[in-house]
Amino acid sequence: MRALFLVVLASVVFLCACTEGDDVFDQPTRVVTASSETDTIPADGVSIVDLEIQVEGPVQASDKVTVTTTDGTLLAPGASGKSITVELNDGGAGAAQLRSSTTVGDALLAASLGDGTAELTIAFSVATPSTIAVDPGAFQLVAGFDSSTKVTARLSREPGQGSPSAGLILEYSARDDLGSPIGVFRDVRPSDNNGESSAMFSAGDAAFRGSAEIVVRYADPGGGVVEGVAQLEIVDPPDPS
Repeated sequence: MRALFLVVLASVVFLCACTEGDDVFDQPTRVVTASSETDTIPADGVSIVDLEIQVEGPVQASDKVTVTTTDGTLLAPGASGKSITVELNDGGAGAAQLRSSTTVGDALLAASLGDGTAELTIAFSVATPSTIAVDPGAFQLVAGFDSSTKVTARLSREPGQGSPSAGLILEYSARDDLGSPIGVFRDVRPSDNNGESSAMFSAGDAAFRGSAEIVVRYADPGGGVVEGVAQLEIVDPPDPS
């Protein structure tokens, strides 16, 4: 879908007290448009959308359009950041790009020249992970609520596809050799900008001893599921005697 927004720049009209034969001076109206080929790109930190800016009306060589965004990074020759200036050619056209961040949400863009502003919204959609690597934090864990380990899940995407989005909520679980759930997870943290999530795990009062599976799952909005698994040995507490 091509996104297109425009605003008419207010024209300044200079009028004099006219009598017959007096001239009326009128500065022509200029119109700014800002558009993009799509209004949605993945929040993966690398995806880029091209932006087109057009000014209809008289354009001077010194005219530059200021472009700003609330998220992501704007790019133009020799410039990058949340705010850049874009040069116009003789036809009043300019170009820039927006690179996504890893935060899911809307980037609100504005292209300004003089007192007028054209606005454009680009949505950063969820960039789902393709793999989840699970680090159980230990090889063995003593059974009971007094012993715990930090489980870390590291999310990644295929090479060249950037990073998974930040803020993803993952499901943590543990199961014994028969597939029955065991233990308790707490302090579950969503994925950060480095693609890492974590939770604290305790085996609790589970009677199971042996190699347990620590499972971390992410269910994407499209219905797909990505899962990572690690092994953790549950052992008896030390003999108090």
